[in-house]
Parts: sequence; C-alpha cells; structure tokens
Amino acid sequence: MIKKSDYYNYFKAIITVLVVIGHAARMFSGHGALLIENNYYINIINNLIYGFHMPAFMLMSGCVYYYCINDLGKYKNDLDFVLKKMKRLLFPYIFFGIFYVGPILVIFGFTKYGYFEYLFKGLLLMLESRHLWFLMYLFIYLVASQFLIKKMNIRSIYFVIIFSVIVSFLNIPYLSDLCYYFSFFTLGLYFNDKYNTIFKENNIRKYYIIISVICYIVLVSLNIVKIRFITAIFGIIFMMYIISNKNIFDKIKKAKFYTIILKYSMGLYLFHPMIIYVFDYYFESILNPYMLFILSIIISLTLSLIFTKIVYLCRLNIILGETIKISETKKMWLIFLVEWFNKIWNNEKSKGGNKNEKNWIKK
Repeated sequence: MIKKSDYYNYFKAIITVLVVIGHAARMFSGHGALLIENNYYINIINNLIYGFHMPAFMLMSGCVYYYCINDLGKYKNDLDFVLKKMKRLLFPYIFFGIFYVGPILVIFGFTKYGYFEYLFKGLLLMLESRHLWFLMYLFIYLVASQFLIKKMNIRSIYFVIIFSVIVSFLNIPYLSDLCYYFSFFTLGLYFNDKYNTIFKENNIRKYYIIISVICYIVLVSLNIVKIRFITAIFGIIFMMYIISNKNIFDKIKKAKFYTIILKYSMGLYLFHPMIIYVFDYYFESILNPYMLFILSIIISLTLSLIFTKIVYLCRLNIILGETIKISETKKMWLIFLVEWFNKIWNNEKSKGGNKNEKNWIKK
C-alpha cells in the first residue's frame, strides 16, 4: 500500500496534468474562451475529464487539510492559519487576476468586460474569474473548516456533506456551486480517516474499478447536471483505485517529470490557461484540431514550467503564495550578521556623542 502522504502527492500531480488537458480540450466543446469549431472526439475527452477532475481536486485538498490536522497535528493557531492561507491563496488570486488573467482576457477579447469592469465583476464578484475560482473557493473552505468543521464530530460532518449536496441541487447563484465543491472537500475527511481501510489489499479492488468506470462513462454520456455529484463520485472512485497500484507508483515516482510537476504545481495551475487561450488564438486557423489540441497541451505545460522557474529564480515566490526558502546555513549567517551589527550599534550608542561615533568610523 502506498504511504498516505505519497499517495496524496501522486494524486495531486495526476489531477494537475488532467486540469491542463481538460482546459485544452474545453476549447473544442463550444464552452471555451475562444469559439473554435466543435470536435466530437476531443469533446469526449473534455466531458470525461470535466466530469470529475475539479471535484477530485477539492477532495484531495480536503484530504491534505485533514491529514495535516489529524496526522501531523498542524494548524493549532486559527489566526496564524488564516493569515498563511491568505498569502497562499488570496494573494495569487489578486495578483494573477490583476496582472495576468485580466489583461490577457481584455486584450485578446476573451471577455465582454473592459479591464476595470473585469476587475470588479469578473474578479471581485467572481463572474468571470476563470481558473482562479479554485483559489477563492479553497480559501473559503479552509477557513470554514478551521473554525467549524474541525470542531465537529464525525456525525455532524456527515450532516454537512448531505446538506451541501442537497443545496448543490438548487439553482442558487454562488451558493449551489460553493456547496457542491464543499461536499467533496469535506469528503476528504472521510477519505483521510478511512485511507487504510479503502486501500486494504484485496481482490475486490478490480471490481470497484470496472463498476465505477462503466457507471462513470454511462453517466457522463447522459450529461445530466442534476446527477453531477454522483457522476463525479464514480469518476473519483475509478481514479483512486486505478492509481493505487504500488508497483506503478514506484516507477512513476522515480520519473523526473513527476518531480517537476509536484514542485511547480502551483505555478503550472496559475499560468497554463492563458497560454492555451493565446496559443489557440493564433494557431486555430493554421493547425488541424488534433494538432492544435496536442500542441496546446505541450506548449502550455512547457511555458508554465519555464515561467514558474523564472519566478523562483527572481525570488518572486510570493506571487505564487509561497515563502522563499532559505537554507539552514544561510539562516545562520543572517542571524550572525544581524547580531553582529546589533552588537556594534549598541556599543556605539553606549559611548554616547556624535564625536566618538565619528572617530570610530574613521578608525
């Protein structure tokens, strides 16, 4: 059985790649930012991915949160937790919305709004925040969990899941979608708690995979919004079990691409959609649909990783919601230098008078 923390990272890496593929396929579904002619086969890929990928992302985010609380004993200080998540999620939401997503949408005509109108309606009111919605929703879920869910017993949490699912069926602006994804985030608690039981080695696993994939394909083909929760559940079950093979995981874990995706996942998520939009904008009339689809995935992955690397090299980690990591050796030197200057400063102050200070400077 794969270690819990490794499995979560593994799951996150695969979902991140699926998000990129899904955004590339979305352009051929009639619902993309650019009106490209529908393609039947690429749209099948779009439907299969969009049926479960963001609910799966939310479920895994919930798993990681509850893993940090229950398994690692983190997040004891509520205020400190909120401040850290503001930096981790809200700062990238604001920064990328103002300086990256907004300008590209307006310049290339991917939105009906002007720039400042987009900042208010698209970003602040979240009417067209594009992929950035995930950051805002996740922040809301984390804060709600920190102050409410974390303090509930397991039965109360089941009630929250059921209530969220029921509200998600109602056509209430903002609230329905908010509750829909919150149900998956909260399911992360159950998944994290029952991890060892779910992935216990047995012969039933292959039947779970077969049943879930058949049900998922049937439900996706029906394309009924009212049963999207059930559709996503079957898709998640299929993915959970299909990637739980330890032998396959051990091979993938050694791959350099896997390590890179994990390391640059935040930047990859933030940068890639606009790259796909712009690439398709310039090449949709030149390339055939299949070549456009494949190249948009490759180009967006490559450039997103390059842009993220540049951000790290320029020490601008803050725009990705990350803190600049300083090695222990550098920390020791910084502490030494601060203490040294502080000691000199205090000595000179104790001597008193500007005259003594000037004499010391000359020496």
